[in-house]
Amino acid sequence: MSKDTVGKKRRRIDTAFTEKKDTKGGERCSSRLSSLPTQVLGNCFSFLGKSGHYYFLASVCKDFKVAVDELYGDDRNTSVDSILTSVSTCKHVIDITSGEEHDHIIQDNITQTVFKNERVDIFQHVLRPSLNPSDVNTLRYIVNAIKHKSTEVMRFMISHESVIEFIKVCQNIEDISRQFPTSEHAKFVIRYLSVPCDVSMIKYLMEKGIQFNYRSIPESLIRDNLDTFEYLLDTVSLETMESDVLQMTISKAIQHEKAIDAIRILKGKVNFGYTDLVYSFSFIIHHNGNLDLIELFLKGQCEAIRLNAVKFLLCTCIEKERMDVLSHIFDSSSISSIDLDGCLPFAEARNKLGMIRFIRDLQSR
Repeated sequence: MSKDTVGKKRRRIDTAFTEKKDTKGGERCSSRLSSLPTQVLGNCFSFLGKSGHYYFLASVCKDFKVAVDELYGDDRNTSVDSILTSVSTCKHVIDITSGEEHDHIIQDNITQTVFKNERVDIFQHVLRPSLNPSDVNTLRYIVNAIKHKSTEVMRFMISHESVIEFIKVCQNIEDISRQFPTSEHAKFVIRYLSVPCDVSMIKYLMEKGIQFNYRSIPESLIRDNLDTFEYLLDTVSLETMESDVLQMTISKAIQHEKAIDAIRILKGKVNFGYTDLVYSFSFIIHHNGNLDLIELFLKGQCEAIRLNAVKFLLCTCIEKERMDVLSHIFDSSSISSIDLDGCLPFAEARNKLGMIRFIRDLQSR
């Protein structure tokens, strides 16, 4: 069908829809959709949903805008997710908002949502990244991928050799000082690079010469799954791991939604000493109080370290008045028997009246 034919057909349809002859007087009368009562339009628009369509409906005509205003009041803004329904829609919004007073805010919201929702198509065709080391947006895009754990967008970015070279520059402190006003953002990239990367991406980056060390391990626990965490533990050298990095890894593992699995993996790769156990117990009691984790940390420890760690744990329970943890230790068959006689003077010295009564109750069992 030719373009002229299509155009004529469309005009006939439009004319038939918008106008009709009055059968009595022969005059034409309007039958435009916008001429429908506001309540009728509002009822039609209610089927579209509460939010997400205001921008597109209100721009059609004044009647549509009034109908939506009456239907939803102030709760009628078009969400960023609606703007990202397609590449063409997103391009349209960016084009018409460019040059406006707050265009940078709108476009920043769009960029953030692209990474949050893993919209590789929008990233590639709308944001149109050059992904060159000289482009300041390259660093901003990598930081966004880290911030939102955007694995698929990051996968697209590292498929470009220029991004690989940019990351290598970030790893060279001397080059960083020449390329950036400060090296903080570049250091951020190196420290958190494992966050948006799955195992296949880590392998690919290593093959390309990107270096990962034990400092990447705790940050990999920001990911929801533990694959990258376990792979890095298997791959990088742990011999020189500093105690503060290990403790950071322990604290992040304790807070992970798969904490038991994370600690079990970590224990299989690293030997915990007394100091590590003390830090772990202190962190657990101050935060989630996960009793299963306490038993997991003690499992497999030599008796001397185990006994000293339990003593510290008891003192911390009394200090923080954690009766639940103390009761669990007392009842647990997998934890060494506890010295309640030694606990009582400690509680009395600190005037922990509730704990004194609780310990005496345990003694009477």
